[in-house]
Amino acid sequence: MNAVAATAPDEELRLAALHAIGILDTPAEESFDRLTRLATRLFAVPAALIVLVDAQRHWIKSAAGPTAMELAGDRQLFYHSILQDEILQIADVSADIRFSAHQSALSPLRFFAACPLRSREGYRLGVLCLLDRVPRTLKAADLGALCDLGAIVESEFSTLELASHDGLTGIPNKRGFMLLAQQNLAFCARQGCAGSLVLLELTALKSINDTHGRTEGDLALLVFADQLKKAFRGSDSFARLGAGQFAVFLANVTKEQASVVFARFAAALQHYNRDAARDYQLAYTKVIVEFSPERDTTLEQLLTQAEAELHLLRNPA
Repeated sequence: MNAVAATAPDEELRLAALHAIGILDTPAEESFDRLTRLATRLFAVPAALIVLVDAQRHWIKSAAGPTAMELAGDRQLFYHSILQDEILQIADVSADIRFSAHQSALSPLRFFAACPLRSREGYRLGVLCLLDRVPRTLKAADLGALCDLGAIVESEFSTLELASHDGLTGIPNKRGFMLLAQQNLAFCARQGCAGSLVLLELTALKSINDTHGRTEGDLALLVFADQLKKAFRGSDSFARLGAGQFAVFLANVTKEQASVVFARFAAALQHYNRDAARDYQLAYTKVIVEFSPERDTTLEQLLTQAEAELHLLRNPA
């Protein structure tokens, strides 16, 4: 029996939650390293990991102990772990038939215990796990302590997520966008494919604030952000950069394809305007700049170019 874990029923939402935190491919952080070091001492194990499970890989955010990186070759064990409701504890991995096909990648691991790590919305992002070269079993009190330590890791995730999200709309802010869009831009560069950065400005915002007050202006921003969430894929990066300005980065999408995507978004917004029957329309100005893998263009340069083009639209000669 091979432990090829089934795909989680909420996999797309799970991955969107994982990417929204903006923690993948970030440097080591003492707040997480402190927790894995504590885990090795608290449970007397040679190694502990904080692992995030992405679509096609597992990524180690923190590792403590000389044997910690020896698990880098096998994703199935981690993915299997996040599908569990409780801690997955395997006294002896080499004797577990679920992982018989993975023994070469898992050697010399024997003991494995993993506590699922969840987002604020409850999506499973990864695991805090303990590793040992010898078989063993955790007592009930130890399992409780591992859950407590996992809750601290989740709290650190929440802190990062909140710092990267706009307080009003709940979508990423500029900090969150720079983290997420940079990952998508790097993907485009690695794969040799195009990408499109779209900068949008909610043109009616000042008029709504002046005429109806800030509460109505906030509602307009919430609706606009909600339309963005409905229109784009979990793999796309979108954010509120500030005031009435929003941005979207579309990976593996050319400028022409992005225009088609935004035609659908415009139709959805028009549909909302008609049904809402308010005395103002949600309208926006947009510019699209294309990333080409042939040019060594940074995300900051794309944003600067988009800002310049948007400025020209606001102030035509």
